[in-house]
Amino acid sequence: MDDATSRRQASSAGPSPARAGAPVDVRPSPHAAAVASMAAAAIVWGGAVGITKLALTDVPPLTLAFLRFAAASLLLVAFERRRSDAPSLRSLPWRQLAVLGLTGVALFFALINSGLALTTASDTALISGAMPAAAAAAGWLFLRQRLDAIGLLALALSVAGAAIVATAQAPGPELPGRLVGNLLVAGSVASWALYTVAGGRLQSVPPLTAVTWSGALGALFLAPVAALELFGGARITLTVPALLAFVYLTLGASCVAYLLWNRGVRVVSAFESGVVVNLIPVAGVAAAVLLVGERLEPRQLVGGALILAGVLLVAARRRAG
Repeated sequence: MDDATSRRQASSAGPSPARAGAPVDVRPSPHAAAVASMAAAAIVWGGAVGITKLALTDVPPLTLAFLRFAAASLLLVAFERRRSDAPSLRSLPWRQLAVLGLTGVALFFALINSGLALTTASDTALISGAMPAAAAAAGWLFLRQRLDAIGLLALALSVAGAAIVATAQAPGPELPGRLVGNLLVAGSVASWALYTVAGGRLQSVPPLTAVTWSGALGALFLAPVAALELFGGARITLTVPALLAFVYLTLGASCVAYLLWNRGVRVVSAFESGVVVNLIPVAGVAAAVLLVGERLEPRQLVGGALILAGVLLVAARRRAG
């Protein structure tokens, strides 16, 4: 056997030991990492529903909202000011940021926390799942965005599902204000829809900058109502669970989750973002069951399925567009 034949047999026998033992790059692609980052943020936000429900046993709702964003704003502002590419304060559109802080922070969390104090965490998570459909409706009303038959069907399904969840159980001795609480949560969904409209008109400000300063302004709006709540007789009870919940809501849901989401939203498409958002009500229901110990009712499952169907239609409509 000549040398050429020997070389051909050696090459056909497979890769050399050095090649076979070479390290394999198992790092996720940038796109996969972005989706995972956004999914983690959505799970943290969904879990905040159950955590907030537990915290409300020791901290009144408006005060909790104020303390959460006052502390988170200190961290985010410090982070924002250290960024070399952060826009100057003079160049920021403060009126638009104030609208974002009012609708997306002050009103939203005042309503959802007050509603959550009266209703269940699972109701809150499921009704909040209608936010994408509500945002689509607000875009149609205020931004003249196209809302076709699919969009109308998605809105109808989400509204029907939220109505079923909101009336899942008549007020009883344990939760005498459950219906009122659900209506307050529905009001927070409407406030969030207005927030998305205002945010859609604010294209010149980086997302992290908008989150930072709208959160700070939202905390300022919440300060007087939190003070009135405490002067009215509400009390804060310092307990270990309350402190842990405060850390989760401040550091996790109000800081880290926003950073994770903004990291991912630069890479993924709008359709993929809409699908990942669906994890929020799912994680919220899981937190209600696992952390709060709630049991899901049949009508909640039906209503939640309708809401999810509406959200998926919105996502499919975005992809088609």
